[in-house]
Amino acid sequence: MPRSVLGGQTPLSTPPESLFDAIVTDLQMPRLGGRAMYEQLVNNRPLVAKKFVFVTGDQARGETRAFLESCGQPSVTKPYDLGDLINAIGTVSRKR
Repeated sequence: MPRSVLGGQTPLSTPPESLFDAIVTDLQMPRLGGRAMYEQLVNNRPLVAKKFVFVTGDQARGETRAFLESCGQPSVTKPYDLGDLINAIGTVSRKR
């Protein structure tokens, strides 16, 4: 069953036995953006970090492109096609 959460703190505080199938997040969010959330999880909860799909409208910035290339997680550019998002979610949900 899909579950949504508000803010970037929830994946950081979720018990390991409650791993998400996918975490779809915008790179730029108030308080804790998707990149900051990912960077915290990649060190502390690497299995959870493998579940990220990034959504962004900012692929033109070199810093954004460099981050997306280096992290290796799928991303979709806004405005995105729903099929592209579903494919990206499918990619990360198969990662273990």
